[in-house]
Amino acid sequence: MRIETADIIITHAASGTVMKALNAGKKTIVVPRRVEFGEHVHDHQVQAARAYGETGCVLTVFDMEELGAAIQALQNNTIALKRWVNPDPESVVKLIDSFITK
Repeated sequence: MRIETADIIITHAASGTVMKALNAGKKTIVVPRRVEFGEHVHDHQVQAARAYGETGCVLTVFDMEELGAAIQALQNNTIALKRWVNPDPESVVKLIDSFITK
């Protein structure tokens, strides 16, 4: 991935990828993979994309016809996204370590 050099990240709704983009401080567009297009076995990414969108930190696109307009809106700053602040980027690692060391 070339997240560091990108101005805008367009990703599916996988938590790891979304969080990597947000932790890098990038403008992020989330496009969930959908069952109706044979991209996934169930629509959990649709629910995840909605949840990410509700934070105001990402822009969600559910219709590919709207992707171009979403990119332009972020490029032109006509849509302002909230800045993601992760107070503890190592929190997941610490949680896993706590289970391992028990």
